[in-house]
Amino acid sequence: MDNRKKVILISLIVATMVLIVIIFWWLFFRPQPLAPTGLGQPTPSQQAINQQTAVLPSSSGQRVSEANNFPLDLKQTAATFAERLASYSSDQPDKNLDDLKGFMTAKMQGNLPELRTEQASALGGVYVGFDATALSTELTAVDKTTAMVLVNLQRFQYLGSTVSPKIFYQKLLLNFSKVGESWLVDSIKWQ
Repeated sequence: MDNRKKVILISLIVATMVLIVIIFWWLFFRPQPLAPTGLGQPTPSQQAINQQTAVLPSSSGQRVSEANNFPLDLKQTAATFAERLASYSSDQPDKNLDDLKGFMTAKMQGNLPELRTEQASALGGVYVGFDATALSTELTAVDKTTAMVLVNLQRFQYLGSTVSPKIFYQKLLLNFSKVGESWLVDSIKWQ
């Protein structure tokens, strides 16, 4: 028998042995599912836990109405909006503002040319980029149709390259208006 046939024969024998070991392991050593015991019958430890569980009083009507009027996702929306607004790249100068149009009132969308001018005033011909992370949000005022949220941002400024950014902190005050069932940004103010 030549060497090639010997190698093929030995490979087949080894593969067969590995397959037998895998099948043997699968049949005898795999984890067995636990058989259900006493379905519907609580164990003594479960009974003790059930006895310790306190019944909470039902919410008052006033608390329920406040919860329904409170903008639960407003702080998260403000943080996301602020991060996107504060992020900018001279490679795609309008992308951040275009992405946010759906979160703006008509009044705020009318201010977009002014915001675009502020962003375009970056150094001509040199790469300029900003990245932002919302560190905290504070709901400063809220009523049925308006809300104010202050977002604390950590910003990274890149000039010429994305290496060694300048890090600084800035606050952005967002004024929201309720339009239908949605909270939309009506105005902003950097602080």
